[in-house]
Amino acid sequence: MELKDDGVTREIRVGTQFVVRVKRHDATDRVRSYPTRRALTFWAQSVAFEGFEDIHLGFGYRWDREERSIGSAIISLHDGLGKKPVWAVQLADGGEQAATPFTWTPVEPDLPQLDLSEAIAKDEEEGQTS
Repeated sequence: MELKDDGVTREIRVGTQFVVRVKRHDATDRVRSYPTRRALTFWAQSVAFEGFEDIHLGFGYRWDREERSIGSAIISLHDGLGKKPVWAVQLADGGEQAATPFTWTPVEPDLPQLDLSEAIAKDEEEGQTS
């Protein structure tokens, strides 16, 4: 885990793929931020190279504007600043169970297959004639 504290930007990198910003979420799970280039880029889920993309998540809590109180803890995935999230998961409040259960299936990478037998044979042949 790595913490980046650069002025008003605070990000947490978890592993090699997840980048997190802690934000207050409204009742519809939207997050707000001043629309700087950094903020727009962060919340836009841009893709670099396939397999090397970062996944930007929002961690935080739901804010009840009327009661002016902190609600449930939440994790969300957004594709654009101020837009409705792609998904949001509310974490358990610590009552009956300690965490919200969820399941996932690992995806094995589709690695390229390389046949180097000809190159090895050629290299061995050249090594014998030298």
